Amino acid sequence: MTRNYITLQSSYTGPPVSPRKSSVFKKAMLQLEKLSSFMKNGTQEVLITPQHRYFLRSYSWNSLVGFNTAVKKFSKFMNSTQQPSFVLPIEEDDLYEFCFWAGGDEEKKTGHAIASSTIEKYIHAISVWHLLHKAKYPENAEKRIRILLRSSAKTDALTPAKPKKGAVHLKHMIHLAATLAQGTPKERAILDLAITSFWGMARLAEVTYQFDSGTLERSISVLTSDVKTEALNGKTKLLIVLRSAKTSKPGEIQHLQLRALENMLCPVEAVKRRLKEAKGYNTPLFGYFNENNQRTHLTKSAVTKVLTSVWVLGGFKGISGHSFRVGGASLRNALGVDIKEICLIGRWVSDCYKLYIRPYSEAERLEAIQLIKRLDVCWENRL
Repeated sequence: MTRNYITLQSSYTGPPVSPRKSSVFKKAMLQLEKLSSFMKNGTQEVLITPQHRYFLRSYSWNSLVGFNTAVKKFSKFMNSTQQPSFVLPIEEDDLYEFCFWAGGDEEKKTGHAIASSTIEKYIHAISVWHLLHKAKYPENAEKRIRILLRSSAKTDALTPAKPKKGAVHLKHMIHLAATLAQGTPKERAILDLAITSFWGMARLAEVTYQFDSGTLERSISVLTSDVKTEALNGKTKLLIVLRSAKTSKPGEIQHLQLRALENMLCPVEAVKRRLKEAKGYNTPLFGYFNENNQRTHLTKSAVTKVLTSVWVLGGFKGISGHSFRVGGASLRNALGVDIKEICLIGRWVSDCYKLYIRPYSEAERLEAIQLIKRLDVCWENRL
């Protein structure tokens, strides 16, 4: 078995992708205004130094946003206890009371109850917050907190489980293509992103960008130069580099794996369209040029807004951004694809893949098979 890595330039008809021809990576940056709570020492503003930025780069952007959410929640708690101003380190009792305030309890209905697993993540975020600002974290509270979390978990078990996120099916993808394929440059870019996410089982956060214009953080952005093809035993598949996947370890690179299909939902063709649209620039893969010929990057919020309107138009309910990853895994499972291959494409290394599989009824399975056949026939007869 031999592998030969080449850029997609050899297999698409658009202009070559030049690493030097770039308009958005003059200087890597972090969007610190979205981390405003995390960057404060308690409630006090601090001067951001290069050391702060270096510390932040050891975490993924999604993790940093999660840390900021946790700190905002803790600050809300402190304000509720008549402590609107404070500096780190926090007191042991404050940390314990925060868990009690945020956790679920049948005898205490504060309106702030969140799952014990989320509280545990918040506690970790608060410890990192202390590290960032060189403050001593109250480790002595840990044993009491573990007991409180067990109590919260028992309360969670009494709460009705939230409905699982729905899976995108082929009928949804066909509706999406019919609605967006002849739309604006933004809508066409979103369609290509959706097709890629569905077949590549990607999270929207992995293939969207921090903001829609200006300088981007290269280490967490999917670029046109990150697209490659892999020649393997005479067959070709497309690879897209993910530098900041949710489950990746620091410094680890993961890949979206895409195989060509003979129909309008082909993910390889979707990526080719993005490369051609980028006009040879080393720029975010999932973006477009607006009416002023300015490069615009697709953010998660912008994509979700358009997708939601399309689902409403089609009368579809229970579908979210995460539904593409769920949908790609569930379709493959329904069609009898080996679980090992599903895990490989979905980048799962444990049984957590089971959380993403939604069973198909026999009618849904047969519908999917028929839709694939019809799509293939339509593609053959398109000329």
